[in-house]
Amino acid sequence: MKTSLTKKNPTAPYLAVLALASHASALSQDRIIFESNRDGSGEIYVMDPDGQNLVRITSNDLKDQYASYSPDGAQIVFTSAGANEPDQLFVMDANGDNSVQVTTRAMDGGQDPLFIFGSTGSFSSDGEKIVFICGMYKPLIEPGEQRTFFDEICTIKPDGTNLVRLTQYPTPIPQFYGYSRPQFSPDGRKIITTCVYPFGADQVAEEVCTLDADGTNQVRLTSPPRKRTTVWGNASASYSPAGDKVVFTSYRDGNWEIYSMNSDGTGQTRLTNTEAPEFVPSYSPDGSRIVFQSLRDGNSEIYTINADGSDSVRLTNNDAYDGSAAWWGTPDGRPAAPTGLVALSVAGSEIMLGWNDNASNETGFSVERCMGRKCTNFAEIGTVVHSDSGTATFTDSGLANATLYQYRVRAVNGTTYSGFSNVLAVKTLRR
Repeated sequence: MKTSLTKKNPTAPYLAVLALASHASALSQDRIIFESNRDGSGEIYVMDPDGQNLVRITSNDLKDQYASYSPDGAQIVFTSAGANEPDQLFVMDANGDNSVQVTTRAMDGGQDPLFIFGSTGSFSSDGEKIVFICGMYKPLIEPGEQRTFFDEICTIKPDGTNLVRLTQYPTPIPQFYGYSRPQFSPDGRKIITTCVYPFGADQVAEEVCTLDADGTNQVRLTSPPRKRTTVWGNASASYSPAGDKVVFTSYRDGNWEIYSMNSDGTGQTRLTNTEAPEFVPSYSPDGSRIVFQSLRDGNSEIYTINADGSDSVRLTNNDAYDGSAAWWGTPDGRPAAPTGLVALSVAGSEIMLGWNDNASNETGFSVERCMGRKCTNFAEIGTVVHSDSGTATFTDSGLANATLYQYRVRAVNGTTYSGFSNVLAVKTLRR
């Protein structure tokens, strides 16, 4: 989008940016969201991090599962399915109202293969996209061959528009079988997921891998053992809030346990050691604890531990299934991260930024910039003082014309910083 400052209406660009950055109210405290069949069907529940104040969010005859919050806590994405129907993505308000189906069987995944289901979605750091597993028909290889499903990675907007396939079958990897549980990195540049590779002559192995946000550059972070075993897997990976750590579940030591590693795959460390399977770990907003599900007490329940594996705490206690927990909130004293960063090139040397202010305790914002499409050397170029409007703007001047810049913003409270907003690339106008 292009606009320019005029003497007639010099505030027009500011109004345009503020219109793009629409504010959504945030939750007031940390919450853990999970799925349970304690009331007879699969439903979504939320509770405080100590297991108190349990609230049922959905109530229907469908199977609702795999829920997670938007970055500002205003919406929840989840998977739901009726009897004999494929999974589909839904988005609802944080209180369970206004549930909207995001994917359908009839959506076009690119003519051939055809989109048929959507599952395990999670929001991007700016809340603008959902990354999820999209079921596609494999193309027919031989005449008369039965068509089968292939699990791809797709993105879609929360309103159900702009479906994009990031991965394509067949892949460059021989006998590659697909993906599960994708999640964006906090800075939005990577996707971490489970990749299903061939393992031996007749088995498959789940491994943790990353892709660039556009679906390219697939990199395996975990590897199978040199000695073949009957069961192997590394799965259900999740980034820490800072993006420097990954927590996941692994069967490498003869049982499904919780492990952590650096985001490049180094430093893999076992965190739990029980005789029962433990799955689907997720970091707390400040990265100090991990929530996961475990069968250590004879039934699937929700637990938390410190990030080093110590201090296990059981949060749920009933005879039903509780699982697939995810944590939302902001660390104590740390402002909520801004979201919805947008920009307008208003002159050959000027770019105007706008974003949602989701914090209630920030003193202002730090704006960072780097130059070039692949740049990583972000540096602070200015600050913005807090206001109560729910949105904020910043104008970057003195830029080179027809040049691409990248921006990111974070909230500040004294010496404490929020996480970063989405990274936004924008090019100045040509004079």
